Amino acid sequence: MLSETPIQWCNSPLWTYAVARWWIGVERRHDQGSQPEHCSNPNPPWLDRLRSAREDDSASSSISGAQADIPFTDLRDALSKIEILAPEAHGEVGLPEELCPAAKERSILVEIENELGQREGLLKQQWQARGPGICRWLSQFPLLNDGNDTSPAKIATTLPIFGGAAWPIPNRTGTVVEAVLFDPVPPLPEVLRIAQSLIRSRLESRWNQMDSSLALTVASTLALAAGMHVELATFDSSTLEQAIQCWACPGEAIGATTKRLESENIPDVDTIRCWLESVWPT
Repeated sequence: MLSETPIQWCNSPLWTYAVARWWIGVERRHDQGSQPEHCSNPNPPWLDRLRSAREDDSASSSISGAQADIPFTDLRDALSKIEILAPEAHGEVGLPEELCPAAKERSILVEIENELGQREGLLKQQWQARGPGICRWLSQFPLLNDGNDTSPAKIATTLPIFGGAAWPIPNRTGTVVEAVLFDPVPPLPEVLRIAQSLIRSRLESRWNQMDSSLALTVASTLALAAGMHVELATFDSSTLEQAIQCWACPGEAIGATTKRLESENIPDVDTIRCWLESVWPT
């Protein structure tokens, strides 16, 4: 049951590093001119140092070439298949060779880890204040409950590259979330992004090869409704549409085929259950 699932927090400097490597490759491919959609083009000191460290690195061709040309969704899927959430040895077991940090970049990994340790505390406090109430409310929906799954859910933090993002980790009931210091979209607090990603992770773990647009819509609807329950957000059609757009994974195509929850009044649990029955595969 989601409400009884223990939460294990960790930070993932290697995820930050791998995505930053991908982003640097994209910058080079675009001649540092126009930036691709979904990227915030950040310039924190650690990222500038990583850019400089790779300027004369012959190994960087692998990331500025093939790795930069792949869609970010493919990179995310590749990262999700390895033990990148493991805190030991920065989770490098199983990491593709072209994404392994060079020796001269180790100090940058340490810097990333130190900053993540500071940022993670803020998100953790916010989750501890509202997360249990959110999860208790969500426990009313059977599709999120799996009595056979007693493993802890993982929330791994990463430094912002996209200015606010989260990636569900299927088969692990976990999420990787950018540890931003403020809510990029004020009507949608980051606590609800975490909840949405955990919901989606649970859904995608229980139903293999499910439609991603359906998972995004259902997870966003449930998270926003839970946010309304704990007085973190309002629930209406425009806010729901904003949540779906905001909480999609970077680079993810958003389908318009899934029927949205429509209600003249603030939806109650029975209304949401009826909607779920109409859209969820039996």
